[in-house]
Amino acid sequence: TETAVHRPRVLIVDDETANLGALRGILESMFEVSVAASAAEALAMADTMVEWAAVVSDYRMPEQSGVELLKKLAQRMPRTRRILLTGYVDIDSVIESINQAQIWKFMVKPYDRDDLRLTVQRAVEAYQMQCMIDAHMQALEREVQARTEELAERNRQLEAALHELEHAARTDPLTGLKNRRYFDDSIDADLALAAGSTGERDLCFFLIDVDHFKRINDTHG
Repeated sequence: TETAVHRPRVLIVDDETANLGALRGILESMFEVSVAASAAEALAMADTMVEWAAVVSDYRMPEQSGVELLKKLAQRMPRTRRILLTGYVDIDSVIESINQAQIWKFMVKPYDRDDLRLTVQRAVEAYQMQCMIDAHMQALEREVQARTEELAERNRQLEAALHELEHAARTDPLTGLKNRRYFDDSIDADLALAAGSTGERDLCFFLIDVDHFKRINDTHG
């Protein structure tokens, strides 16, 4: 995203030096302008730079056209707004540009200086808005992830507490042995298991009574 210290970055691509100079003169008072004399040069710059807010490219260039360039830049810098300049009014070219390179604006030469400056300014504003939306979405995703992890941890704590509560309800705290509640909960299942088994299956109960148990508590705790 752009800060107050840095002006928005804009790339101009044209194979004619005079056109590059003219475009730069129109835009450099408002933006941090980079120039490239070919599509290959622009792509090489894209590999080493932070994304531009907007790219203004001529349509007809040797080796690679402006449409081919902007199509590749759309894959590398999808948020960058792409503006195509052309001296040829061809509806097929317009359709091709919009479909293949996702052109933000198609401008016909000769262009009006103020119109071009305003078009690039609107493109930069659209880019900045997209950056703000992306940052907001990322913040929301981080918050959702944090809340999800917090909820999962609370669920783990609740499950552990319920397990401890269930264990305490079915265990004698003094001896650590299972208590009457455990007996009541388990006896039906034990009887069914013994009755449904093949062959001999005995079910045994031991009832232990300790006389004068109070004296043992008083003496040994």
